[in-house]
Amino acid sequence: LILQALRTIVETAGYQQANFFQYDEDRKLFALLESSEQEHPAEIKEILTFRLGEERGLIGVVGESRQALIIPDTKDEPRWVPTDETLRSALFVPVFRENRLLGVVSIVSAQTDAFSEEDARNITVLANNLAIAIENIQLFERVTKSEARYRGIFEGVQDAIFVESPDGNILDINERACQIFGYSREEFLTKKVSDLLPPDGEALLPDRPGGRDIPNHPIETVNLRANGEKFPVEISGRVNNVGDEDVLLVVLRDISDRVKAQQELQESETRFRLLAEFTHDWEYWIDPQGEYIYTSPSCEAITGYSADEFIAKPEFLFEIVHPNYQEKVIAHYHDQVNKLQPEFSMIFPILNRDGDQIWLEHHCRPIFNQAGDFLGRRGNNRNITARVRAEEGVQRQLKRLAALHTIDRAINSSTGLEVILNVLLRQTLEQLEVDAADILLYNKNLLTLSFAAGQGFQTSALKYTRLRLGEGLAGRAVFEQKTVVIPDLAEVEEKFARSQEFKNEKFRSYFVVPLIAKGQIKGALEIFHRSRLNPDSEWLGFLETLAGQAAIGLSEIELFEGLEKANFEINFAYDSTLAGWAYALELRDRETEGHSRRVVDLTLRLAQAMGIKGDALVHTRRGALLHDIGKMGLSDKILLKPGPLTDEEWVLMKKHPVYAYKLLSPISYLNKALDIPYCHHEKWDGSGYPRGLKGTQIPLSARIFAVVDVWDALRTDRVYRKAWSKEKTLDYIRAESGKHFDPKVVDAFLKMIEEM
Repeated sequence: LILQALRTIVETAGYQQANFFQYDEDRKLFALLESSEQEHPAEIKEILTFRLGEERGLIGVVGESRQALIIPDTKDEPRWVPTDETLRSALFVPVFRENRLLGVVSIVSAQTDAFSEEDARNITVLANNLAIAIENIQLFERVTKSEARYRGIFEGVQDAIFVESPDGNILDINERACQIFGYSREEFLTKKVSDLLPPDGEALLPDRPGGRDIPNHPIETVNLRANGEKFPVEISGRVNNVGDEDVLLVVLRDISDRVKAQQELQESETRFRLLAEFTHDWEYWIDPQGEYIYTSPSCEAITGYSADEFIAKPEFLFEIVHPNYQEKVIAHYHDQVNKLQPEFSMIFPILNRDGDQIWLEHHCRPIFNQAGDFLGRRGNNRNITARVRAEEGVQRQLKRLAALHTIDRAINSSTGLEVILNVLLRQTLEQLEVDAADILLYNKNLLTLSFAAGQGFQTSALKYTRLRLGEGLAGRAVFEQKTVVIPDLAEVEEKFARSQEFKNEKFRSYFVVPLIAKGQIKGALEIFHRSRLNPDSEWLGFLETLAGQAAIGLSEIELFEGLEKANFEINFAYDSTLAGWAYALELRDRETEGHSRRVVDLTLRLAQAMGIKGDALVHTRRGALLHDIGKMGLSDKILLKPGPLTDEEWVLMKKHPVYAYKLLSPISYLNKALDIPYCHHEKWDGSGYPRGLKGTQIPLSARIFAVVDVWDALRTDRVYRKAWSKEKTLDYIRAESGKHFDPKVVDAFLKMIEEM
């Protein structure tokens, strides 16, 4: 089609050349498809492309402006993209249909000023006709493709569909029409529309083709089934032109179930109203359009607004929702309604006519008849303010219990006074909803209270507090061992004299509770708030509970610090004893003097490099220190022999790990340190002693120590040989990897030695 149009332009008007650039809406560019110079169109290819609105390339400019453009002389046009130097003038005309851009026609000439405004108008007319032809072809293709889909829809819908002639003959029906009326397709096609009406019935539609416009909204009437039964229907229709003939397309729905349901609903509405008048809940019923059909008188008792106010303004309920919840409630309600959820509930607060906050429990569910038609919504609103307040009280108590548990955990797990005090103060601010709090500690030797920790202060006004017992509000509260409550500091004569900066805090309410545990004074908990507080007994009771926890925490810290000191002294004594044992062994064997200290240091470094930490590292140190303690069970003849040992002597020598096990295992304190003394002569390939353990059967600490022990032994002078060089010793250790030593331990050791 496009090629023929281009040829017509060239042949009729005598132009040199005409081209068509098709617009690709997805990629926003034009592509040259065909040229009139081609006798036979080849496969369509993109020879040139221009982007919509592109300055370089006039195709894009014309497509953007949708206005014809004449170029008198291409030499004077900077936007001209030269493809042929012989072309001297051009005309560009956009091709579009109903504001949809299809492409651009370009006509070029070897002469300057070859195109006039008249040419532009003529080509524009041709371009409009071309646009109509292109659209018709595309429409034909779409119609052809959709015909099969139409037939599927025609047969698949759940309503009856009739195609009728102007004189009332039935031209076509779908399968659903046969099911509703009880006629076969063949029987239907022999009937007129009047055959489907009862003798005293109305016309199927009030207007026929050739009459007035048929309404496109559904109307209700009565039809007749094949068995003579009357039934209500809902019908709509429109006139369509097929070929040269008008036909009426009618859609009919059997609404028997809906009518029956409506009758039942009308009957039940009376019962519903009677029940609704006697319930404390606010009952309501709204139609499919969201208008109130009914709202019970209880709405006024709950909200202060009359039923008439809600009926007159369906969205009125959302207008009185508390502003903090309004947007969320409206969004959730409409989301559920749009999804036609079977039933949903919401809980939200409203402001009644007096401005008081009332909590509603809102229930709503859609109503359908047996045919699935949506008839509206029914629901109720229940005043649950008392329940919500009770639940808030329970939640508040649970939060306070959780706060006390948090403080308990801090007391039981922390060893630092600062950590416990900060946890206590944070929970105090959160649970009592106050601005600031601090803790003063009591010095029983100086009889003073001093600032220990605080949160919520804007200045350092109270950080240097130091009060004698009985001095100031806090000193007096501790001295008298009672809580002091001052809702308004402006009403008391006694002022805070601890800091000139205190007035900058602008505190108004003040509370102080003495901290007493087991009859002993530990300090005071002070509470500050920048507005007036009038707390109830529950609030004050929790304040005193927090103070009790604080006193317990301070008492626990004192006890812990005493135990920690005693435990340190015991551990120091244990380690001193172990060091004494190792030193005693070195005194016996002068040749290994300093060996224990060196191997302990290297073993700890290598163990840390391999991920051993914490208590396991402590046990590794002790095991390394006592690795040769079993040699205490050997005679001096063997231990101090200057030359090689005999086979019999080696049998005895190899028992020293067993002696170590028997010596240390009864000492529970050293049970976890036994791995090195008992297993450091085991080998990776299983050839070691005393038990011939193999691979990972050997404890990791013993595998680590084995490498360090051999390293130190080979690097030290002995009676029977001189110390080896570093390189020779490392070569030996590499050679024994996978035999004597764990390969992974060897790799870590070599890396450690390289970094030393």
